[in-house]
Amino acid sequence: AGLIVTPSSYTAKGFSGRSTNESVLQVNSDGTVTGLTSGSATAVFWPTITGGAGNLQAAVEVTVLPAAPTGVTVTQTAYNKMKISWNATSGCEGYFVYRMEDGGEVRTRASCGSPSRVSFTDSESSKNDWYLKPGVSYTYYVKSYKTINGTRKFSSRSTAVTVTPQLDAVSVNAAVSNGMYSSVTWTAAKGAGGYEIARKIGDTGAWTVRKTQTETTFKDSGEQAFAVYTFRVRPYRLIEGVRYYGNPSYSNTVIGSPAKQKIQKIQVKTDALKVFWYKQPGCTGYSIYRRVVGQSKYTHIGNARGDFRYTYTDKTAKKGVRYQYIVKAFLKEPYGKTIYSRYEDGPTAIRK
Repeated sequence: AGLIVTPSSYTAKGFSGRSTNESVLQVNSDGTVTGLTSGSATAVFWPTITGGAGNLQAAVEVTVLPAAPTGVTVTQTAYNKMKISWNATSGCEGYFVYRMEDGGEVRTRASCGSPSRVSFTDSESSKNDWYLKPGVSYTYYVKSYKTINGTRKFSSRSTAVTVTPQLDAVSVNAAVSNGMYSSVTWTAAKGAGGYEIARKIGDTGAWTVRKTQTETTFKDSGEQAFAVYTFRVRPYRLIEGVRYYGNPSYSNTVIGSPAKQKIQKIQVKTDALKVFWYKQPGCTGYSIYRRVVGQSKYTHIGNARGDFRYTYTDKTAKKGVRYQYIVKAFLKEPYGKTIYSRYEDGPTAIRK
């Protein structure tokens, strides 16, 4: 918006005129008033039909208000700072910055008492409730001003700019452990007072909040075998007892590890020991381990690929030696890691 002239014009009303201060105000022969710079001047008008000024002149005090600032931008420079910038306005003495929170009351945020001071950083302060709340919209605009005849006169307002502060997005990673739980970790967000962790099962499941905490690691227990999980983390700030959340971030997809694997029986054969276990549909396969009874360490002796498998024949078992077996179901996670189930010690057997 340009300079504002009040009163603005007598055009087409049958008046001619002139200005007493043509550096501030110009009055054309048809009565059109044009402001050249902010200030005050007297415009003298007379009826065009008189053919001259005569004694029918009228003097009008005209005020030219400063132009509204242009080029207003608002940039978030930190979780609790907004920088408002604008172009310099010719002929003004300074600027006022105004702010409105979430469509509410307009409040004066700052006074910039120099025509060359064309930016202001809105830094959060609890004094007078000058907060910057994540997820809440803030609208800014600027007015220029000039003191005219002892009174501060303001321009119309600039274009309003609305912004919404946000906390930094976090990077979330989930990994499944062999003990039937997922470890969720994420990067810290500056200014965050805590984090909300939620979990979803499958593509269409609802988000369920698992915990709210200040730490950046979380162990999610009680997962279902072979269920597909995604985790969501939302940072928040606590302001006057209310949580204001930043944008959510999401983890990679993980699959719940197989359930504890149990051996069904061991069949003694003349040349081998055959191990039977309960199948776990959905797993990638099974790993079979053996130890000599009385020794502490199990040794891996083979794998059975495919969730349909449920037996393994141990032809390396020696005659007269008592063995004990365990089986671990395993699963290849979408992110590449192989996860093994917990296990239950199986029965013992001696090859004939």
